[in-house]
Order: sequence, then C-alpha cells, then structure tokens
Amino acid sequence: MKHMSNHCQVLGTRAGKGNTVSHSHRKTRRRFEPNLQRKRYFVPSLGRRVTLTLTPRGIKTIDKYGIDPSKVTTVHNAVVPLSDELLHVEAPEMRDKIVTFLGRITMQKGPEYFVEAAVKVLK
Repeated sequence: MKHMSNHCQVLGTRAGKGNTVSHSHRKTRRRFEPNLQRKRYFVPSLGRRVTLTLTPRGIKTIDKYGIDPSKVTTVHNAVVPLSDELLHVEAPEMRDKIVTFLGRITMQKGPEYFVEAAVKVLK
C-alpha cells in the first residue's frame, strides 16, 4: 500500500502546529492536518490518468480554471528557481562596497538597525 503525500500537490498546504487547550487551559502540542483527498485526473498530453493528493481548495482550483495537473508546480515562498543561463552570469568587477537588504522595509523588521550596520560596513 502506498502512503499518501502529506501536502497538497497544487497549493503546497502542509500540516500546521498548535496547541490543544483543555477546559483548565492546559496546553498540549498537536498537529493540524490538512484535509487531503486523492483525486484522479485524465491528462490528455500524457494519455493517461494521474492521481494527485489535493486539498478541497486545490481541487476547486483545478476544476475552476481547467489547469492541466501535469503543468502545475508549487512555488514555495514565491521564489522561482533561476534558469541555468542566469546562474552562470559572471559578476562585474567590484570596486565599491555594496550593502543590500532583502525583504520588506517595515518598522517591525527594524530598518534602523540595517541602516546603522550599513554605515559601519561602508566606513
């Protein structure tokens, strides 16, 4: 018997973690499992059926938009891997120091610490 995947193959939904809270407010760690279903789709390009493990929202996505399940891929954290030609680009010659910041600049992230650190690096 094959084991079912523990995440949605379209949306990438995985189990969450949390607490079971009793009447006395005692907290016990637990997992919130996604509602996973096995669904078979006929893929004309392959000429056969493909079995996917999906959440109901993933099933609705495929049914609503008519997405070919063989062409659906999950992109984690909205980062698409670079192509080979972009991976092998030669970097230009560096004369000056460059300080970069990756992420949203919000007060919760502490941009003032980044600016202070950048000034120290550039000195």
